[in-house]
Amino acid sequence: MKVLFAVVLLIFAGPVEAHGSTIDLNLQKDEFAISFLPLSDGEAAIVHLADHHGILINLGGSSDKDEIVAYLKKFEITTLDSLWLTNEGTINLSLLDHLVKNFQLKDAMVLEKDYSNLLARSPSMDINTWKNNDTFSIYPSVNVHVHYVGDSLNEGADFSIDDSKYHFLWMSSTSKESQSALLKQPLDQINIVKIANYAQKKAITEDLLTHIDPQTSIIFKKQKLMPNPDIMEMLYETWIDTYSTDQHGLITIKFGHSTYEVITFE
Repeated sequence: MKVLFAVVLLIFAGPVEAHGSTIDLNLQKDEFAISFLPLSDGEAAIVHLADHHGILINLGGSSDKDEIVAYLKKFEITTLDSLWLTNEGTINLSLLDHLVKNFQLKDAMVLEKDYSNLLARSPSMDINTWKNNDTFSIYPSVNVHVHYVGDSLNEGADFSIDDSKYHFLWMSSTSKESQSALLKQPLDQINIVKIANYAQKKAITEDLLTHIDPQTSIIFKKQKLMPNPDIMEMLYETWIDTYSTDQHGLITIKFGHSTYEVITFE
């Protein structure tokens, strides 16, 4: 297990401030954070940037519109710089329209199969597709690297967000091909991994988990689904700190200059 000091905070601790129904992460210009939303029936996260800007990863389930909008307001996000869709699925068009109108959303990164539908719905948006080995920046010092993109069953976009100290991996794919591709890549610097497919069976193999060797894992909840017990046992046996939106509620990871902080809001 790689060694890096990670601070775990509970309920509005440290530099994070709660003002009534809102939360201020107090991000400096070159800092970012990621919040994993405990939605009723889907997967979505906010990448927090300075000056109340953010990036939304996925649109949750078909009934999650109001919850996602409420979390954006809770964190006082005024502008969405981009929408990243990482999995195949029905796009919540009502939520998409709301984000374009109320959060100045003008950019999206999507799978190839979703490109035409999204462009037809929002022709004014700048829409790009995930591409294997592509790299782009969200800050001059923070890069996104696309590790795998697939369009077969149980595949999507797997990418990392990296700065000079910390590396976060978002897993979407669970196919043998995707995990074989990841095993061939240098992922030993990954500190935090978001487990694919709600940690269901075959979400991640022991070989891949050992190859990544993260300190922290994140699992989204899904209505009527429980994480696979074998995967949970594997995470615990390898001493990986595991956070679930089902057990911990809203989870935010703030990436600072000297450490990252895992903050849970109950």
